[in-house]
Amino acid sequence: MSKLLRANFVRLFKNKPLYLCVFVQAVITFFAVIPYRNNFFADKIVYENSLFSMLFSAVFVPLFLGTEHSDKTIRNKIISGHTRWEIYSASFVSAAVGVLIICLTPLVTAFIMALPFGGHLGSSPAEFALYVTVLIAANMAMCGIYLISAMLVTSRANNIVLTLVIWFGAIFITATIDEFLKMPQLSDSVLKKILRCAYDITPVGQVLQLQIGECRNAGLFPVYSLLVIMAATGLGLLFFRRKDLK
Repeated sequence: MSKLLRANFVRLFKNKPLYLCVFVQAVITFFAVIPYRNNFFADKIVYENSLFSMLFSAVFVPLFLGTEHSDKTIRNKIISGHTRWEIYSASFVSAAVGVLIICLTPLVTAFIMALPFGGHLGSSPAEFALYVTVLIAANMAMCGIYLISAMLVTSRANNIVLTLVIWFGAIFITATIDEFLKMPQLSDSVLKKILRCAYDITPVGQVLQLQIGECRNAGLFPVYSLLVIMAATGLGLLFFRRKDLK
């Protein structure tokens, strides 16, 4: 598996879409800071741009791993003696590193700009560290979900469409859940508890709660994201083992 990781990381750091995503993320963060002049909360800027990280990851993951199918690299790896579990795991680790870089870009950009523009934290360092952990874990969870499509769909174009549909669909569903939770008719009902649980578990729901500043169970969010990663990886690996690689 170490050979697979080395090969994947060589491709990762030569991957132009990754650098393009990082550049665009940095530019978006830059223009988000400009209107505040000499007084802005660096952590607020990071939270407001966090959904973009998931969007760019939805483009990066299928483009990065799509070449595995188009170049028949996966088939060659299997012929070389690597198991499908090793291939899938190495793909997740390498893609997750790329997603982590994209996720941290707004954070790094905001703090670099905090020096000349007088930015500061709007929360305590401990709270900020927790929220950053939530953001990273949520992005890793989305990476695990995107990976299912990237490893099973052979067409890169179809892959990108599917991962973008997943991103938009997740936003629509979580926004709808948020609206339902605000309805007074659901007060203390079983349905509200189920919706609240779904809202907390979904990675997009966690990020939306960070943006609006209502993270009641933020300490549990990384645990939920880990469960999503495990479930997505297990499901993806199950289908990948059965996939006919022509």
